[in-house]
Amino acid sequence: MKKNFMKIALAIAVVATGSYGSYKAYNMYATTNIEDSLLIENLEALAQSAEQPELDCRYAKNLICISLHPTNPKLDKEKKNATWN
Repeated sequence: MKKNFMKIALAIAVVATGSYGSYKAYNMYATTNIEDSLLIENLEALAQSAEQPELDCRYAKNLICISLHPTNPKLDKEKKNATWN
């Protein structure tokens, strides 16, 4: 009887330890993904203002100063008779 109790107690301890380790590993992985996604969202928000430069052009006859939008060609900006500074 005592041997059976010890085997059962040992099995419960092994299962509990393995379950706790799996829980900690999953919890750490899930937290990392949330933090990474928040970091990416913040970086994208900061980068939006710098995606397309303002038209900082000076006069130059017969040239076109073009500021290309990185993702949407419809948002490209042009200024005729100008060139980049």
